[in-house]
Amino acid sequence: MSQNEPGRDWFAPPPGQPDNEPAAPPRPVRPPQPPRPRPRRRRTFPDQRVWPPPAPAESVEGATQPFPALPDTRPLPPRAPGPVGGVAEPPPRRPRTLLMGVAAAVALVLAAGAPTVDAYLFYKGGQPSDIVHTVAAGKEKTFEHVSWQASIETMKAPQPTPPGRQWVKIVVTRKGVDATGIRLTGRPELELRDRAGRAWAVEITEDDVAIDDAVVGKPYTYTANAVVPEGVAGEVELRLRPDTTYRSDTPTDQLLAVPTDPAEQEKAKHKDVLVFRR
Repeated sequence: MSQNEPGRDWFAPPPGQPDNEPAAPPRPVRPPQPPRPRPRRRRTFPDQRVWPPPAPAESVEGATQPFPALPDTRPLPPRAPGPVGGVAEPPPRRPRTLLMGVAAAVALVLAAGAPTVDAYLFYKGGQPSDIVHTVAAGKEKTFEHVSWQASIETMKAPQPTPPGRQWVKIVVTRKGVDATGIRLTGRPELELRDRAGRAWAVEITEDDVAIDDAVVGKPYTYTANAVVPEGVAGEVELRLRPDTTYRSDTPTDQLLAVPTDPAEQEKAKHKDVLVFRR
């Protein structure tokens, strides 16, 4: 804008320029379009086991998991007021406690002893008292078709032995006095006892008893060993329980037969014991 031009607005067009520009032609109107469908959002599924099929849900009634115990939130009952100051009174005496303890101890002793007594009576009923046959020292005794003799002497220990123990050698001699005696070849039971009634086992280590070709009147021996305290080695006595029922000529199918003869039934009790004095 020059100084000769009249004053005009800074933004006004120059004088030679028309104030209004020609209007632009109208824009063509687009026909209305149907609304575009909104894309659906894809659903996502969490991981799920397909095979094997999952187990059916367990109902509350069939649950095996225990419910946790809920703490008791109830207030505790008020405590009884204690004595204020001073020495507390001693608790009352209970004289019945001692009597009840003694009664319980007596009942326990009786309960423990009753089975023992019953077992002893049962044992005595099934095992009658022994019938003892005493044999003088160095002598022999004929019993049920067999003559018996025994000797006892100390021996050197065949193996290390605890102090205070003594080995003993026992030799038992038997002779069949008749045809029945040579067939009664069952081994006898041996045992050592002292004067106080204490007993020690005896083990037969060897024998030369004939089974099929035994001779009447011929001696056969059993050799046995035992270990006893040194203090009683010179006084222990042999107790021999002969087998008067087994015969070497018994058929095999009759070995376990129960005897029917009263005399044989009495022998089967094996009550007779030969005691050899020292």
